[in-house]
Amino acid sequence: NYYLKKKFIIICDRFFYSTLAYQHYLEGMNKKFISNVQKKIFSRIHPDITFLIDLDKKESKKRISKRNKKTNRFDKLSTHDFNKIRNGFLKISKIYKNKITIINGRKSLNEIQKNINKKTLKLLNVGN
Repeated sequence: NYYLKKKFIIICDRFFYSTLAYQHYLEGMNKKFISNVQKKIFSRIHPDITFLIDLDKKESKKRISKRNKKTNRFDKLSTHDFNKIRNGFLKISKIYKNKITIINGRKSLNEIQKNINKKTLKLLNVGN
């Protein structure tokens, strides 16, 4: 809360919308319940911008196999569950279209970084 009051820039990975995507769209938890819990916990905190890097299961699996890290339970999701989560995120992005930017995950890392940097700088009114 201190950092928010001081107007610090805070960057989070898988924060606000992930709870809805995983708990509601994958696990079937009541959406209203999730929303109420989030309102209590994050009463005045809401992301200004979220980047949804969209990628299909086939390409995701290919990239995971190239990593030198251990896989986690999300890396091992079935295609069915992966698509439930992906479609959940895409539905969420339509609800919060002014807050969520969909990025084509099939593009090169350099292109993805440029796109995110451009939109972030625009949000911060830097480099205009």
